[in-house]
Amino acid sequence: MTDYVHDTTQDLEKRLWVLQEEIAAAELEIAHATHLNVDLVGAIAAAREHSLQCAAEIDELKAIMERVSAGYSYWEREGFEAGIEAIGETGGWEHFADVPAPGIVMGNARARVRLPIDVQSAYQQALGSRLFHSFSLCYHVEADDEIGHGLHVGEASYYLFGIVNTRVVQPRGALFLVAQWKV
Repeated sequence: MTDYVHDTTQDLEKRLWVLQEEIAAAELEIAHATHLNVDLVGAIAAAREHSLQCAAEIDELKAIMERVSAGYSYWEREGFEAGIEAIGETGGWEHFADVPAPGIVMGNARARVRLPIDVQSAYQQALGSRLFHSFSLCYHVEADDEIGHGLHVGEASYYLFGIVNTRVVQPRGALFLVAQWKV
């Protein structure tokens, strides 16, 4: 197990433990409020809702841990985007493919990006793993100093991410790095 997989799994397991503790506390609140037999319907409903929310997050964290264990590094979209923005580079996202059901892939013909052979192989392997619901490309371009009257564009960096649909942990989907390359 690599250090990354070990450390990430440990962090996720800590969060799982906290959520399990929160579920246990909510269940105790429900049992106690029910036993009191006073009108605590709202408190009981709130504790049940919290318990269900924690259970949903646990399911999503387990799905993330499965992908990390398979060798895909987990990235938080907001942190990744903030990092690119912080270094002042321009870029964006391009939807690459959907996987509506295992074995069915719907590629995006408008995603006009060259994929080196090793990236194609990594993409094929990720598809074969059946771990992802879709794929997206992120790109950013280093802008060199201005030369003459125009802007000299530097090297472009690309990241191919496998996406897992999540609602709680990452509302826009959890990102897992499949490949990265420069052009």
